[in-house]
Amino acid sequence: MVGRRVLALLRFFAVAGVLAIPAPTYAESRLALIVTNTAYPMEIGALANPHRDGEVIVTGLQAVGFEKNNIVIVRDADQPTLRTAVADFVERIERAGSDAVAFLYYSGHGAADRTERGENYLIPVGARINLAKQLPILGVSLTEITKSLERAPAKARFVVIDACRDVAFTKGIKDAVKGLVAERKLDGMIVAFATRPGETAEDNNFYASALASILPTPGLRAEEVFKETQLKVADLSKGRQIPWTEDGLLTRFKFKEGTPQLEIELTFWNTAMAAGTVPALESYLQRYPDGTHAAAAKALIERVRQEEASRTLLQERELELRKAEEVKHQAEAKAEAAKRADDLALAREEARKAQEAVRKAEAERAAALVAADQARKAAEAAKVSLAKAAVEPPTKGTGAPRVAEEQVPRKPGAAARKCHFGFTKRSGSGAGVGTGMVCD
Repeated sequence: MVGRRVLALLRFFAVAGVLAIPAPTYAESRLALIVTNTAYPMEIGALANPHRDGEVIVTGLQAVGFEKNNIVIVRDADQPTLRTAVADFVERIERAGSDAVAFLYYSGHGAADRTERGENYLIPVGARINLAKQLPILGVSLTEITKSLERAPAKARFVVIDACRDVAFTKGIKDAVKGLVAERKLDGMIVAFATRPGETAEDNNFYASALASILPTPGLRAEEVFKETQLKVADLSKGRQIPWTEDGLLTRFKFKEGTPQLEIELTFWNTAMAAGTVPALESYLQRYPDGTHAAAAKALIERVRQEEASRTLLQERELELRKAEEVKHQAEAKAEAAKRADDLALAREEARKAQEAVRKAEAERAAALVAADQARKAAEAAKVSLAKAAVEPPTKGTGAPRVAEEQVPRKPGAAARKCHFGFTKRSGSGAGVGTGMVCD
């Protein structure tokens, strides 16, 4: 955090003019369009550095006479916005007249299709390109841009494409080529690329910082500026990135005429400081190892590295925290699963017991039904037996069955007798067996 605050303060001083020198005035109008795209969808891949690249280029251009109100900055442009920005830029050049100097810088994604034309396309933000053959529809043709600029009358035109990043299309990779293809050389124009045709560059700040630092070099012709930029980037990247230029310029144009060395160093220092990166600050030290701002450059490099180390450490700790939280969530999920398993086992046991109780109750009910049925049948059998006994004569030796008993009233002082209906023996002419009251 300390390094970031220091860089922000120094950038403020540079913009406010505390460390900067007045920009020289030029007879011709110097116009610039700066387009930087970072917020790409997942299919294309987001970029980290284009906005910072644009800021660095703006600083370099202001050091060579491009006034702030003549520099238009467009960030995260979709297709209509990008096309409109270029059209407005062409109109501004036409209004400025034939002495105008036009400088267009683009930093973002770009790709080329593998057709007979082999055209290059700038990829707008929001373009969900999955197939290389979608480039002519969803992209913006670089050839169309350069042709539009070629038709606008101007002393010198510069188109700088810092867009040679590798675009990993998920489909149609056979229709795309690696990097960009060479553009046709156009009269009165330099078309510069961050790396050679057919190659890709990393999302670094090498090209923008190198170009911005060399632009203010006094006495260099435009083609020499881009040649020096090529050498510097090759040195910074250790040969992995070699910029490429198509030079069709028809004038000996210089971004800056001869200037005292102290002013050159200060401009170089302001550019390196505006970039705020270790490579940019080291490039200042390489050129001015004992310069006026050498000590400040070394201190800033140390602080930037400390900040980067702190940021890396923080990212590692955040990663460790995320992993720990993930392990925690997994453990909690396992515990919850185990708890659910225990609850399920308990519920199953309770259900088994309930089922057992139901079966037992059903068995007892069935036994009760059987016993009740048996009792009913016994009662019915007893009724039947009594009914039969009431209508059938008694067999010999059994005596008369007692059907009913009643108490017979007795005279006062006499003992009570128990009487009942039964069979009686009749005598006389009607001798036989009858029924009647029989008393003891």
